[in-house]
Formats: sequence, C-alpha cells, structure tokens
Amino acid sequence: MGNAAKSFIVPRTCTGIVQGSQERISRPLHEYRDLVAYVLLGDPGAGKTKAFEQEAEEAGGEYIKARDFATFDPKAEYRDKTLFVDGLDEMRAGGGDGRTPLDHIRKHLERLGRPRFRLSCREADWLGASDSEALKRVSPDGTVVALHLDPLTDDDVVEILRHTPTVTDPDTFVSQANQHRLGELLRNPQTLKLLIEAVGGKEWPQSRKDTYEMACRQLVRDPNPEHRQAKRDTPLPDDTLLDAAGYLCAIQLLSGLAGYALDDGATDSQHVGLKGLANPNELPLIPALKTNLFQGDGEERRIPIHRSVSEYLGARHIAGLVDHRGFPFGRVLALMTGQDGGVVADLRGLSAWLSVHCGTGRAALIERDPLGVVLYGDAQYFPVAEKKLILDALSSEARRYPWFRSEDWSSSPFGALGTPDMAPVLREILASPSRDDASQALLDCVLDAIRFGESMPAQAEFLKTVVQDASYWPSIRRGALEVLMHVSQDNNSQLVTLAADIRTGAIEDRDDEILGVLLRKLYPHFISPAQIFDYLHSPKERNLIGRYRSFWVHELPTNTAGDDLPTLLDQLVHRRIALEDTLYEHQINRMAGKLLARGLDAHGDAITDERLYDWLGVGLDKYAHPRLEKEHAESVARWFADHPSRYKAVIDHGVSLCAESEKLSSCLFKCSQRLYGSAPPGDIADWYLEKAKIEQRDELARYFFQEAVFGLTRQSAQQGLTQQNLEILESWTRNHPAFQAWLEPFITSPVGDWQQEHAIAGRERKVERQKQRSEWVSYFRKHLAEIRNGTAPPKVLHDLALVYDNLLIDVEGETPRERLDDFLDGDTELIDAAYAGFRRALARNDLPAVTEIVELEVKGRMHFIRHACLVGMEELYQTDPTGALRLDDAVLARLLAFRLTRDIGDTPQWFIALVRERPALVAEVLVTYGLAMLRAGKEHIAGPYSLGHDDAYAEVARIALPALLEGFPLRARKKQLGNTLDPLLKGALRRLDKKVLGSMIERKLGQSSMDPAQRVY
Repeated sequence: MGNAAKSFIVPRTCTGIVQGSQERISRPLHEYRDLVAYVLLGDPGAGKTKAFEQEAEEAGGEYIKARDFATFDPKAEYRDKTLFVDGLDEMRAGGGDGRTPLDHIRKHLERLGRPRFRLSCREADWLGASDSEALKRVSPDGTVVALHLDPLTDDDVVEILRHTPTVTDPDTFVSQANQHRLGELLRNPQTLKLLIEAVGGKEWPQSRKDTYEMACRQLVRDPNPEHRQAKRDTPLPDDTLLDAAGYLCAIQLLSGLAGYALDDGATDSQHVGLKGLANPNELPLIPALKTNLFQGDGEERRIPIHRSVSEYLGARHIAGLVDHRGFPFGRVLALMTGQDGGVVADLRGLSAWLSVHCGTGRAALIERDPLGVVLYGDAQYFPVAEKKLILDALSSEARRYPWFRSEDWSSSPFGALGTPDMAPVLREILASPSRDDASQALLDCVLDAIRFGESMPAQAEFLKTVVQDASYWPSIRRGALEVLMHVSQDNNSQLVTLAADIRTGAIEDRDDEILGVLLRKLYPHFISPAQIFDYLHSPKERNLIGRYRSFWVHELPTNTAGDDLPTLLDQLVHRRIALEDTLYEHQINRMAGKLLARGLDAHGDAITDERLYDWLGVGLDKYAHPRLEKEHAESVARWFADHPSRYKAVIDHGVSLCAESEKLSSCLFKCSQRLYGSAPPGDIADWYLEKAKIEQRDELARYFFQEAVFGLTRQSAQQGLTQQNLEILESWTRNHPAFQAWLEPFITSPVGDWQQEHAIAGRERKVERQKQRSEWVSYFRKHLAEIRNGTAPPKVLHDLALVYDNLLIDVEGETPRERLDDFLDGDTELIDAAYAGFRRALARNDLPAVTEIVELEVKGRMHFIRHACLVGMEELYQTDPTGALRLDDAVLARLLAFRLTRDIGDTPQWFIALVRERPALVAEVLVTYGLAMLRAGKEHIAGPYSLGHDDAYAEVARIALPALLEGFPLRARKKQLGNTLDPLLKGALRRLDKKVLGSMIERKLGQSSMDPAQRVY
C-alpha cells in the first residue's frame, strides 16, 4: 500500500456490554474516554495499535508499548496521564506463566499511584475474568471494562480503499473480494492490506492461505527500483528469502522475543543479534530482515511487520523442516504445548498455521486446540475427514466446558468449515435430537460455519426447524434464524410466517429476541408501517434490553423512511393509549418523541391542522400529561418557532373540540399540553385579544382574554405585567368594558400571609436539607478509605446501598449515580469510593456463612452487609458477567442466600444466570434456606419471583425437591405442606412430569397416616 494508505486511519468503534443487560452495543472508541480503565481486545491485525495511537493523541494520553512499560522504570510524568499500554499479548511468552507480564504492568501502575489506563491485548491471549480481577486491583475506582474492537464497516473499507493509490475502483474491489469468498478479510486492517498487496493486478486468491502467501511474496520483493538494479547480478529467490524470514519468525515466536538487532550494539533483552543463531543452512538472514516483511523498532532493530505474518511464515518454515528435512514433529509439539498438553496461548496462531502447512502433525494440533485451528489458521481446503476431526474435537471441548468460546466472539473463521463437501456432516449435527449443553455449543459452531461459508440453501428447512423448536437455547434459535436469513435471502415469506406465528403464540419466543431479529429484517418492506404495531406487546422479560426492545425504541423511529412517517404516526395516534402498558413508559415516550420530531420536520408543512393536532398527541399519556423527553420537546418547540401560524392553528383546533365540553377549562388545558411548552409567537397576546373581542360565548372569551394577559406577563423578565403592558390592557378594556372585571385579579392580587409563610417554610426546609447533606458527607468522609476498600462498617455500606436502590426518602435522582450524587452533595471522590466499595465488599473476610444468613432470616433479622453485597454483585455483573459468575463458590452461595432472603423487586440478571448455569449450587442454597423455613414453621419458602419459570428453574426444583421433602416432618398438616411447596410446584410443574413430582411426595408420605385424599400432588 502507498504512503497515503498507510497514513489514513478510519475512526474505530468497539463493542461493550450494556450495564444491566447482556446486550452488546457498538460505539466509537472515543465515547469510552470517561472510563477510568478498559481493556481493548481484538483479533490479530484488527488495528488495536493504530486505534491506541490515534486515541492517545486525541485524548492527550501517553502511548507506550506494554513490553517497554513492564521492562523499564515508569516515568514520573506518567502519573498525571491516561496511559495507553499496547500489546499485552506480545509479552506472553511461550512456556512461561502468562500472568507474569501482567503482574509487571500492575506493579508499575501501582507505583505510579494507579493512574487511568487502557490496555490492549489479542482476544486469544486475554485470560478473561482472571486478568480482569487482577487489573481491578490497580484500577483507580476498582473497575475495568472489556471492549472488543469491531471489524471495519463497509464504509470504512471503501474509505480506506479510496485512499489507496493502487486501487482504482473500491466498489469493484469489494465486489470481487466477496465473489472470491474473501469478504471477511476486508474487515481486518491487516488482512485488507495483505489482500491489496496480494492482488496487485493478478488473479484473486481463493483462501486466507493463498492471500498470505501472495502477500508475503509481494512484501519480500524490494520495492525500490534502484536497490533492485544494484542487486540484479546476485538476486535472491523469493523462496529463499521467505524461508529465511520464516526461520527468524519461528525463533522469535518460540523464544518470546520482540525481534532482532542488525548490529551488536543494538541488542537488548528483547532484540538479539544474529551471530548467536544457529544457521545451518546459511539462510540470508540480514537480507530477509531488510525486506518489508519486517519493520523498524528503533535504530538497528527489526521486528515482523505483524504478528499474524510472523505466525504464517514461522509455521511455513517449521513445516518444511518436518516434512522435507526429517525434523521430529514431537519436538515441535513439545515447544508449543504446556504441561497439560494444550497449546500455550501465545503460540495458538503459530500452531494454527502449522496445521495448515504441515499435514504430518495436523491431527495432533487439531486435537490440542481445535478452536485455535479454526480461528487463526485456514481449514478451508482440509479434507472432509480432517474437518470432521475438527468438529469432533470441538465437541470434546464443549463436553469439557460448554462455554469454551466465551472469551472469543470471532465467528467468520468458521466459514472455512462451511464447504459443500461438508454439507452432510453439518446437516447431521443440525438434525441431532440431543439438547445437552455440549451438543448445543457444537451446534453454535455449525451455525457459524453455514453462515460464513459457501451458500447452502438446502440447509434452510433444518435451520427453520431449529428456529421453531423451543427446546434449544434462545441464543441457538436466534443464531439459526440469522443463518436462515443468510441462506434464503430471497425467500422472505417464510420469515413473515415465522413472525406471525410468534405473534399468535403458535411458536414460543420466551424472551422476544427471535421476533426482534425478524422485525429488523422484515420492516418496512414485508411488515408495513400500517401493520408494525400489531407486533408490539409487553416484553416477556421486562428487564432484558435486547433486540426486541431496541427495535421499538431505537430502530423503528430512526430507520423508518421519511415517506412512511405519516402512516406510522397515524397508527400511533390511534393506538397510543393501548400501547402505553407495553414497553416501559420512558421507552414508549422515546419512540413517540423521535417519530414526532422527524414527522414534523419532514411533513409538518403539508398536513392539515387536524392531523397536526392528532400527531402532537402521541407524546401525551392517558391523562394528557406531556411525556416527551427533553430533546424531542425541544425539537417540537423549534418547529413551532419556525411555524408560528401552526401554533395558533393547534389552539384553534383545540378550542373547537372543547367548545361544548362541560369542563371547558380542563379540556382547554389538556389541549394546550400538545404544545409541549413551546414559546408562543411574538404576537400571541394581540391574537388572543382579537379572538376574545369577537367570541360570543363568555367562557371562551374569558379564556382568550386571560391567555392574552398571560402572554404579556411572559414577555417580562420578572414574569409580571410591565407598566407598558398594563397600560395596553387598560386601554383595551376601556374600549371593551366587558373584560374589565377579568383584568382586576391580575392587577390587585396581593401576596397573602399564607403565601409568605409557605415561602419562608420552603427556605427553612432547604437550609435544613443542605445542613443534613453536609453532615452526611462529613460522616462518610471519615470512612473514605474503608468505603473504597469495601472494609467499612457494614452499616455504612448498607446506607449507601439504600441510596443506590432509591430506598431512602428525600433523595432525588433517576439513576443510582444521580441519587448518590444528590445524597453525597456531589462529592465525586466519595461516589467513586462507594462504587468501588460495593464490589470489594464481595471479598470481605467477615461475610456471614449461608447458615448464618438463613438463621437471621428465620428470626426476622438481617446482616447489614447484605444489601451492599447485592449491589456489588449487580455492578460486577453489569461490566463483567463472566467474571461475576466465576467468583468463588462460597461467595456465590452467600450472594444466593442474600438474594433469597431479600426477594423483592425485579430478579437480578446475575441470579437468573446462576440458575441457568449453576443449578446445583442454587439448589444447595435453596435447600439450606428452605429447610430452615420449614423447621421454623414458615408457610412459604423461595418462590417463583426469585427463580423464574423456565427450564433452568425446573432443574433447580428437580434437585432441591427431594431434599426438601426429605426434611419435611412426616405428620405434616396438609395446609403447611401445600403452602410451603406451592411456589416450587407452580414453577416446576410447567417443566417436570407431574408423575415424577407425585412419586417424590408419595415416597415421603407413603408410610404416614395421612389420608391419601389429603395429599397435595
């Protein structure tokens, strides 16, 4: 690529998890600048370094390589900077402990006083929750957010190509890449660059391997014509230079080096000289280092142009040694694997490419790291038997740990398995009757293979069956739907049928997410604006911020074509009240506000006054209270400012509707709410006076006159009648004496004693409230360090948690942070300490045991640390759900007990996740809690509000019920037995066979003297 292309950088976006849900939202990287600490993860060549360099420059931060930061003493000036530490993955050497490099970084962050920081790492080398927890200990506020660098968008790719001199037609380039099934290579800056280098006017490569091979051959050639002329007498063959480069790359990767020194004086711990290398074949090492396969890393030092290139060439060289020179493959395997036999994280890319180049060891490499082979190599041309071996190995991985893909979201590389010769194998997995976790995890891989592989329309019926089958995981069904849309792009009728069947209940969609995907696909071309609100209902999961809710709140109002807005607004006018209880109020209001603002701008000039009046009603609730969000109300106000005659027309139409109303004043007030506080036209007072003068009905005439007075009043900065305006009114009423009596109240009304007393009392309350706030802040600041560390007295953290959850009166704020800000009088240090303390409370060594928590509940008491721990878990799960669920079992058990003994409000998502993923642990705590309640004679134990009503709950019930029944007194009264088990039975009977439950109780009560007719099952 030319210099212009190298210097051009597109703004990047990254994906994070929305707090309070599992929805992944993509935003520009610069929008995360308010975070104190984050980790930027991405695939090899994704552009992490360039993104960091650009963001550090624009944000005024300090960019530094992770290796340098960990190796050298940190500079003092780093203390006041936001540090961008780039390339943790490049430090994690082959056989060493992967935690050591991060520990060095943490040590230096601690020495600097815990500055704000950002860290980049390759997806495959990030150790998930372990790394996150380690970094949180040196984060300024105890939080670290994982962000995933998004692939390049279509617009990004085209823009880069436009800045590439060698590409004359970007659109054609993209089209040809897609035709050659290389479209996904465009999404990665490094592979895009390689693709451009590889094509060079030649025939397009057919695979990732071909792309890398052609690109490396292009890069190994000297681009300088003078240099080529000077070497013409002794040219070095491309293969010789590539072999030398591969030798250097293999040593660099296996030894954990950064690169090489061209001169002895440039050597250091990370750059070795060439003299110490055994070079039995006398490869041209220095000429290889001077090619474009390597780049400078300071004076007289060279490193590979990119790690993925190094992995490709290193594996190419090693494969040649094994296949052609008799080098034992077992020795290679020993260098790349750890004590457990698995490939070490830092060498997964090398291993993957070695499986491509080296047929001799392919089976062994697949067995040790099948996921790495797929993600970082190229299995496209593997024989069917070896592709099937990959799927078998992935199945084994899934049986060991079903969520083995949770730390890497990459999907497109699985397309290498989606070739026509694999169709029967993939179809067999699609049609498998097994529904255990491992089988569904494997099916997830197969869905990605079909989605990103070659076209397989014959799989459509099997995919449709998966979508319709509620026994699959919801995520599997959604994935199958997305693949179905991919393989049958022209057949939208079956998708419309699916949406209709979900709407009628013929197909179960337990969290509305399948419908959400369908609506995005089908609206507005296949589900029209006139029909779309037929699909809006109250979400089945009220706390889930997913595709379904996002469609209504964001995509429908934003993506609706301008010509469709009138139809959609007309529909909303007729259905507004009926829809009010579907989404949360603020979500309905946001949707309506966006539509109204867009509709007015696009069509406000053309519609009738009656239709305008109706449209303005979509932002009112059923009591005619205006509910538009501020930005949309301001948009309406701006429109009226540009259309003063329409402001008056709305009032006129409202008056005509209210003229015969028995409650005229109330009706007119409700009509005026449709103006959403818009500023009236400058001549509104004159207009009202003219209306009053000609109005025949006294009540309406009085209304117009009073509004005229109010209009003049608002013109004054003091919100009162100025002398000039008063003279205008007095002159007007002399000419129209019937209005004189109605003017009197505006000019004679004194401030009474009660009003003065009320104002004085209000000021006194305000002073007292501020005094109380100051006392609170002073009290909590005494415990600042303990609050931050989570070691403060439990009552201190308890009080802060009450504020967080809006359980203290006289505290204002819509969000937890706003409430803490109000309660702590804006003390940001205290607020940040509270957030850190909630999380760190989970690690206290004085947390009560499960039995102690339950015993206190039986006595009607609680431990003060309970509420703070629940808030801490909520905060942790919002930012790092994987890490939250991997807390120590003893901590998780305490949290479950805390939740069971505080079963109020909406069920937290972390609790639901534990019910689904750790039913045995949940059941264990439930039994401890339930038996204590039974023995204390309590009528109810944990009910469906905590545990939900899905398959996972049934599994908890299945494990817990026998133990609960076993612990129940033999001669129990029917009422107590029925009431106690009722919550469990209600949920469990939906998923468990009644005979199974009946036999459980029968075994328990069969020998008792209870009348069989009294048995509750």
